[in-house]
Amino acid sequence: MLSMLSKLEIACDNTVFGCSARVRLNNLMSHLSVCEYILKQPLTCEQGCGLEIPKNELPNHNCIKHLRSMFQQQQTLISDSEKTSAEHKHQLAEQKHEIQLMKAYMRNIHRVNPNLQNLEEIIEYNEILEWLNSPQPPATETLWGGMISSPDTVLQTVINHSTVESGSPTSPGNELSEKAHEYIGSQGVATLETRQTNQRYCENYMTRTLLTIRL
Repeated sequence: MLSMLSKLEIACDNTVFGCSARVRLNNLMSHLSVCEYILKQPLTCEQGCGLEIPKNELPNHNCIKHLRSMFQQQQTLISDSEKTSAEHKHQLAEQKHEIQLMKAYMRNIHRVNPNLQNLEEIIEYNEILEWLNSPQPPATETLWGGMISSPDTVLQTVINHSTVESGSPTSPGNELSEKAHEYIGSQGVATLETRQTNQRYCENYMTRTLLTIRL
């Protein structure tokens, strides 16, 4: 039985490193002792970097040089990613500009041809839907005070500017800034007591975080 097994041919242990030799089982150890690919087996550097280095390269391995090379490669990847991201942002800005021009063109058509009923309202409705479906992060409001305030001209200006930067159509942006305080808001938020009473309805409001607001 042992004689039969010793005649079996198996692949070298260094196949993964490129050795294509097939040897008899009883000659495997002899082959491994002279196999040139054994030098390509990875060993962990014990000088501090912890990288796996081919055995034949380990004597000349320089941790700082190797890590610097890896750092430069990562910097190149980051630079390429930033360049690609900038190109995408530029393309997106151009597309948004073209869309705005098209919307303005459609509005002008509506003014020239009154027979196109409700075209402007349809465009504005679609703009609002597009904005609501945009990736503005949702806001979690637990207090009505976070959605209403006392009249403040500066705050209204900031809100209006922020809604425009977030991609909001002009009409709802203006309305939001005008009604962001209790004197003009609905009856449900008219006073602090009313807001506290209606606290349970807060979850029904669709809220968005405007990242551009800095107070």
